[in-house]
Amino acid sequence: VVGNIGYKNSASGTGTVIVGQTVVTITHGLAVTPAQKDIRVTMVSSPTSSGVASLWVTSVGATTFQIVTNTAVTTTALSVAWEVRTAGA
Repeated sequence: VVGNIGYKNSASGTGTVIVGQTVVTITHGLAVTPAQKDIRVTMVSSPTSSGVASLWVTSVGATTFQIVTNTAVTTTALSVAWEVRTAGA
């Protein structure tokens, strides 16, 4: 739904997987539950410095989703940028 004031169907932001962890929970703030395919995540900091090889999105819900790494972050926190655009956005 485009141009409908008060109906939020796109959002973006940042998140950080801290040292020793494998997951960060993101609050998306959308009016609908997005499909997993609607969420894009980009590593902002160096994955090599964080000891991470890959990440993915899981546990997509009405208010949040999770970004999970393949292994616990080691010496440097992993910063990510995310964007969600649902159908019609």
